[in-house]
Amino acid sequence: MFTLIASLAAYVYRFLPPILTVVFVTASLAVSLPAAAQTPQIELSVTPSEIDEGAGATQVTVTATLQGSTWSTDLVLTTQVGFGVDTATKGTGPDADYTVSGAEAGITIPAGAASGSFTFTLTPNDDNLVEDVERLAVLVSSDETSSVGAIIRIRDNDLVKNITLTVDLDSTTAGNQTAIAENASAVTATVTATVEGVLRFADARTARVRVGGAPGDTTTRTIAGGASGDFARVPAFDLTIPAGDASATGTFTLTPNDDDEYEGDETLSVWSSRPLSGRAGDKVEIAPAVITLTDDDAGFTFNLSESALAVAEASGADDFTVSLASAPSSTVTVTLASSDDTAAKLHTGSGTPMAAITLTFTTANWSVAQTVTVTGVNDDIDNPSDSRSATVSLSASGGGYGAVTGSVTVTITDDDAVGFTLSENT
Repeated sequence: MFTLIASLAAYVYRFLPPILTVVFVTASLAVSLPAAAQTPQIELSVTPSEIDEGAGATQVTVTATLQGSTWSTDLVLTTQVGFGVDTATKGTGPDADYTVSGAEAGITIPAGAASGSFTFTLTPNDDNLVEDVERLAVLVSSDETSSVGAIIRIRDNDLVKNITLTVDLDSTTAGNQTAIAENASAVTATVTATVEGVLRFADARTARVRVGGAPGDTTTRTIAGGASGDFARVPAFDLTIPAGDASATGTFTLTPNDDDEYEGDETLSVWSSRPLSGRAGDKVEIAPAVITLTDDDAGFTFNLSESALAVAEASGADDFTVSLASAPSSTVTVTLASSDDTAAKLHTGSGTPMAAITLTFTTANWSVAQTVTVTGVNDDIDNPSDSRSATVSLSASGGGYGAVTGSVTVTITDDDAVGFTLSENT
């Protein structure tokens, strides 16, 4: 009678009553006998001791070698492939790892010989599961000696190279919806992790998923107690792919921040910064999903109430207003200039008409319209077509508006006529 104790490094057999102890170490097992024991000492080895899962039918040679003196008679050993505490499963079922044939042949060490061997066929099951290295024991025993054994390792040949994350922001619409306006309400997003190809994990694997903050993202997250970002922070969460499954899904709440700043469309990633849990998952690349946050703010432009004005040259006047279309990052100065100050001049309020003026917009008053008055300048010339023209040009600096320009066309109607003035000559 014996008991088997297993660990990652070794198998230990203890026989009761304790006349000997057997310890598996890597691919061989050494037997040490008390001095009073009258049994042969045997060391068992297997060749090969490691087999690739995709190797197909493989001939395995088992050799039993006597330690010390040879035996005076033939020593017949029975053989067993596979034991209850193995991590590899023998059989033909879908979850089995290998089959064997010829394993019952046994080993005979002839009288006076130092060793004997036999060969059996081991056929690994080339499955589509990503597994750790699995182990099986080869045991021999006889009436003259207790059981001894060696270990064969089956090395997995499967490797999942990629897992792809996808996201859907609207489950009621066909296809994956990956864009959301910054002024939209909070939505429940579904994220799916899919294993590429036909390979599957033999045991559950967990990925740590993050929303935003990936290298290359153009959005920022709102941090509690900190500056406002483009969307509310989403705590990291785990997504577990069950053993044998092709995918797993999870959900999170995405809440955009509707600001007044023009930023253009921005992106945020749903990603994993760490490999999958478990030794077989540490080589897996996880491809992120990308969400587009569409901006609802106008670009860096001017809001002009008029694009064209008409004023009389005899101090005629008309107004237009100017404001910024979106919030600047700092103070913006807008310069307005008349292309012909002999035809039209500019001023604000009760100021003196001038060839050029400036307006100032801050981060607080950027959307408040400021009024500009265009005044016609009189001349004594009968202009062709009874009018003159000028253009009021606008250019900005600061606050992100450095490249923004605009214009208003001004027509100055003539009040002069060609003719003679006659006076009475007496």
